[in-house]
Amino acid sequence: MKLYRRIILVLLAATLFAGNVFSLNSVRRVEIEPDFAIVEGMETLIQITTYDSIDNIAPINCFSSVYVDVEKIDLYFTDGHAEFKYVFNEAKQIELVCGNVKATKDVNPIPLWFSILPPLIAILFALLFKEVFSALFLGLFSGTFIIYLYQGVGAFGAIFKGIFSIADKYVIEAL
Repeated sequence: MKLYRRIILVLLAATLFAGNVFSLNSVRRVEIEPDFAIVEGMETLIQITTYDSIDNIAPINCFSSVYVDVEKIDLYFTDGHAEFKYVFNEAKQIELVCGNVKATKDVNPIPLWFSILPPLIAILFALLFKEVFSALFLGLFSGTFIIYLYQGVGAFGAIFKGIFSIADKYVIEAL
């Protein structure tokens, strides 16, 4: 009787383990992550990661194609990761089809001349109010506001994300 129980337990465990192993190799979700700030006319690194049903990185090694609007780019996935560099001159959509999963990401590059606004705002406020730290904060805030505005967040959301990212990216990482 004990032998039958052991055999049943071993078969049950093997079935459960085999089911998890096979589900790990299938892609359930794809993330397309561009750089934090995409500037018009500048080369940008786009990273693509595939995930399985339990949100682990799906260890796939294969060729796939990515479409940036109508332009086709061939990629090779290594252990679930792929990356490519691209120069965006206008708003475009990145699309990847991996098996039965389709992922898209809208990209709206920031015009290059916007990069002069944050330092100009900081200098102007420093000269007008003779308060350097407040002027630097406003310069950082205007830059993060522009970045989040062009990432597709609305103006109201860009205000809060801009303030929080100053604390997160610039103050905490500087310590």
